[in-house]
Amino acid sequence: MIELNESRKRIDEIDKQIVSLFEERMAVVGDIAEYKINSGTPVLDSKREEEKLDSVSSLANSDFNKKAIRDLFKQILSISREYQNTLIRNP
Repeated sequence: MIELNESRKRIDEIDKQIVSLFEERMAVVGDIAEYKINSGTPVLDSKREEEKLDSVSSLANSDFNKKAIRDLFKQILSISREYQNTLIRNP
């Protein structure tokens, strides 16, 4: 039988990795914002976002996880756009 405390410790470790990867991703989003500032490219690229959502959801193994990953990345993409807009307004 799985111990609850052991599972919670595993979740805590996974969460640390997720936070680290999120911060790494946001640093790259900052680089993309810099490119967009210099090139006058708009923040929102609907086609690219839809391709990204299709791509990441296809990595999941179950229908539930496919939908959940799609929902999660919709939020991540929204946060990324918000951050880019902030950087563009305040370069």
